[in-house]
Amino acid sequence: EGGPIDKLRTSLDAAMRGLGVGDAEFANLLARLPPRVAELAAVLDTPIGSQPDLAGLRERVQESLVALSEQYESLVLTLEAVVTAKEALETQLRESNARLLELASTDELTRVANRRAIEASLRRDLARADRDASHLSIAILDIDHFKTVNDTWGHAVGDAVLTMLGQVLGSSLRGGDLVGRW
Repeated sequence: EGGPIDKLRTSLDAAMRGLGVGDAEFANLLARLPPRVAELAAVLDTPIGSQPDLAGLRERVQESLVALSEQYESLVLTLEAVVTAKEALETQLRESNARLLELASTDELTRVANRRAIEASLRRDLARADRDASHLSIAILDIDHFKTVNDTWGHAVGDAVLTMLGQVLGSSLRGGDLVGRW
């Protein structure tokens, strides 16, 4: 039911019971195993280096488990940081996309709909009027002699006039109406 070490321990216990070896006898067998492995290696003329005793082996396993646990905790923290960064990037992306949509559809000077947004709205509203067999109204304003305003008082004043006109028109329309600068 547990991890690999639990499964190994369960398998070893079952094997020892099957051989009629008790826990104390098994521990004694494990304790005698390293010198026997060294003797066998010498007979086979195969250098194996020093063999740890059971306590040393357990200590090394415990150290490895602690190191793995620390690595796991570090990975979890890193993953949490990555997820947080990803969420922040997603938020920035949504905000940037909203800003791009606004920039793509808004006249920079007057802050009313630009030509692209007017054309898109006109296509949509004409299709709806056609589909519903309803009416659609369009009003186009032209400021007579506007060039004289720019020539007399300068482009900054002309820009202020256009901006103010956009604000006045925008504040006097219904919710579904659109003001734009062609």
